[in-house]
Amino acid sequence: MRINFWVKSILVLLTFNQCTEPIDPLTIGFDDLLVVEGLITDQLDRQKVTLSRTIPLGLEDSTARMEVGAAVWMVDQDGQRIDFVEEEEGVYLTQQPYAGSVGGTVQLFIETMNENRYESDVVTMVATPPLDSIYAEFEPQPSVNNAQGGVFNFFIDARNNPGQNRYYRWTWNSTFELTVPHPSKWLWLGGNDVILREVGGENNDLQVQFCWNTETSTEIILQELRTPSTGITRLPITGFHSDSKRMRLGYSLEVKQYALSGPSFDYWSAVAESTQDRGSLFDSQVGTIAGNIRNVNNDREVVLGIFEASQEVSIRRQYDPLDFNSVGFRRSGVNFIECPSVIPLVSEVDEIGKTMEERQGSVILTFFITQPPTAIYYPPRCADCTRYGDNQRPSFWE
Repeated sequence: MRINFWVKSILVLLTFNQCTEPIDPLTIGFDDLLVVEGLITDQLDRQKVTLSRTIPLGLEDSTARMEVGAAVWMVDQDGQRIDFVEEEEGVYLTQQPYAGSVGGTVQLFIETMNENRYESDVVTMVATPPLDSIYAEFEPQPSVNNAQGGVFNFFIDARNNPGQNRYYRWTWNSTFELTVPHPSKWLWLGGNDVILREVGGENNDLQVQFCWNTETSTEIILQELRTPSTGITRLPITGFHSDSKRMRLGYSLEVKQYALSGPSFDYWSAVAESTQDRGSLFDSQVGTIAGNIRNVNNDREVVLGIFEASQEVSIRRQYDPLDFNSVGFRRSGVNFIECPSVIPLVSEVDEIGKTMEERQGSVILTFFITQPPTAIYYPPRCADCTRYGDNQRPSFWE
């Protein structure tokens, strides 16, 4: 879950406490509270804990206030201490890759720069059943831009592990490929010096024709299996309209599934209910939202967030626009950005440096024509895909 989730919901979560009586947010002012986000998985990786501070209502769109300079570590069931290091402001990663084990335990410890000490409950890593499938459905929904456009909806099926767990949470991340109409094939180095950067060429790492944009989920997706023997069928994960251009070249979706303990499920359920669109944060309150982190020396201090441990199960699938032709979808173009009315700038080839310096980034060298020798320039938004994504092909991309 992203930090901005806490930013947007802070005054609701001021009721977060381990006491039994809810706090009326109308009776309190802004409290500068610590926010802890931590999930330990069984994947051999550098595990992450994020620390931040709350932001007052009305400043939700401001930069997150990260908690820097803290000492963060955890202790597992074998008594092993695993230290975290601050890789960027407020983001702490284990010094070495670490994998938790199903049935094993971990406990988180934090000491901030102002010498406040915090600890979590001891949490046990729970087993997660397999994800069976991920699939997409297309629903025709014509728009002004595309009479054969529509909505793509994505679903998952998953089996249950009877006798082990009944509570689940899902997150997703997606990646789509994009291109621009007039990709720059030459990189200006200064003066009249340039190098070729065509796709597939010697400088392919510098190409700006094809890029990949990655998005991650921010919503809370939960489910309880009330009948132990049942699995999960046709659970909606995400969706988008074709006008968003995510399906113009290709789209890859990865879904991650986590089994939850009862307390974790109750926590996430309360957070999800608290952050539903109510029109106003003060329209309705759900009462106390209890987490599992506390100040060692001050049990009255409210600490937001939760520390968890869960086996991670994931599934990924990649889609091509042609996959949906049989159900009526036709893409309206291939470019992520259109520049139909842009007139290119031209100059003589020996004036490239002068032109680029005078334009101060408003244009980018795109290509050359030979008769007569001429340099062609376009605005970066039409010629450089890195304005919209990363030009390095993801390792998972088919």
